[in-house]
Amino acid sequence: MASGSKGFRADWAVTTTEAYAVLHGLRVVRDAGLHEPELETDSLNVAWALQGRTKFFSYASSSVQESLSLITSFLHVSFSYVSRDANNEAHGLAKLAMTLLGRIKSRWKRFQSTSFLWWILKPELG
Repeated sequence: MASGSKGFRADWAVTTTEAYAVLHGLRVVRDAGLHEPELETDSLNVAWALQGRTKFFSYASSSVQESLSLITSFLHVSFSYVSRDANNEAHGLAKLAMTLLGRIKSRWKRFQSTSFLWWILKPELG
């Protein structure tokens, strides 16, 4: 299991932010060389859009469309909705990653956070 967190400034709706997070997660998974990701989101609308059950007519649609294009580079991808209450493990892992990354950033000026997050979590995946 892996969970990530990425800070950025934007005045986006929740669904747009979640759709972008899924796209970013797919990029991290692809760059890590994984081939069958199972993505969970606590946004029912984003899960449905990724499953082809609904469409967005907002900024979220571009992230959803890019995610759907990116999944062709995987053997198999599943998208599912998980309620926020059942999502405590992922939230805890994201908080841990941010804590660890905060400590490291204070010591090193340059590194790619997504790569480092993967290397922190990789031993737990095996």
